Amino acid sequence: MNRSIRTRALVVALASCLWTTVAGANAWELIIQLSGPNASAMQIRVCETATGHVVGTYMSNAYQGANDFTVDFNNTGGADVSLPAGVQYTLTFVGWNKSCYIEGSMPPNQPNYDDTWSIDGNTNVVTHLSGPGLQDVGGFPGATCGAPPPPFNLQLTVDSMTRIGDKVVYKLRGTASGATGGYTFSWTQATMTTGATVNPSLATRTILNTQSYTVTCTAVNAAGTVTKSILLDGGLR
Repeated sequence: MNRSIRTRALVVALASCLWTTVAGANAWELIIQLSGPNASAMQIRVCETATGHVVGTYMSNAYQGANDFTVDFNNTGGADVSLPAGVQYTLTFVGWNKSCYIEGSMPPNQPNYDDTWSIDGNTNVVTHLSGPGLQDVGGFPGATCGAPPPPFNLQLTVDSMTRIGDKVVYKLRGTASGATGGYTFSWTQATMTTGATVNPSLATRTILNTQSYTVTCTAVNAAGTVTKSILLDGGLR
C-alpha cells in the first residue's frame, strides 16, 4: 500500500472513531425513569421552584421510551427539555399529581455528567441508578412550585365618625389581602360606596345617637370567604 492510500485510510479511521464517540454521547445529562400507574407517556409540567414561573408542559415519550423523561443542562438539545444548570426546578407528573425537585450541575472537566434516576409512583421511592451524582432529584412526591400565597385576610376599620345633630355618620373600610387577589365585597347594615370588586371596599352607615348596629363586611376570593364585623354605637345608649 502506498503512502497516500495509507494516509487516507488513517483519516477515515480517525473520522469513524470520532463520529462513534460523538454519536454515542447522550443528548441529556439527566434521565428519569418512571414506573407505576399512568407512567407511560406521562405529561410533565416544569416550573422554576423559587418564582413559580411555568417553563412548559412536556411528554415523557418525546425522545426516549414512553416512561423516560430527559433533561439537557448544557444547551445541546435532543432532550425532552433544556434547562440551565444551577437552578432548581419542580417537575409535576400530571398523571400522578405528584412532584419532585431537580437541579443540574455542570462543573468543568468532568469525565461524565450523565445521571439516571428512577421514580416509582406507587411507592414514592426515588433511586439513583447510575452516574456521578451531579444531577440531583429529590422532594418527591410533595415538592411545590413557588412560595405559597399568604393566607386570605380581611381587615375592617372605621375611617371616620362624624356627629350631625342627633345622628352619627360612620365611614368604613374593608381591606382584603393574601390568597391570589381578585376579591368581591358585600356589606350588611351599611351602604357600599365603591364597586363590588374594588379593594379596599368603602361603605357608610348613619345611625341615631340612641342606636347601635353591627356592620358586617364580607370578601370572597377563589381561596374562600372571609367575614369581619364591627359594632357601631351612637354614643347615647
